[in-house]
Amino acid sequence: MRGLIDGNGEIMKTPEEEQLQGQIVKLKKDYQGQYNELKDLKTEIERIQNLLERCREAMQKDFEEYIGL
Repeated sequence: MRGLIDGNGEIMKTPEEEQLQGQIVKLKKDYQGQYNELKDLKTEIERIQNLLERCREAMQKDFEEYIGL
């Protein structure tokens, strides 16, 4: 639906348009918040994966030294 034009040639928004635009703004904020949360989680997951890999390598090295390889 398009807004109406008043006597001055300015666009007047219908209540439905204003409501829909408000919903769009809210959804955009929600999306951005969720996106940022996922981005932070990805960073944390990558940090933990790197730590896990370093620990695995250290354990492998220690084991090889223990059995005399």
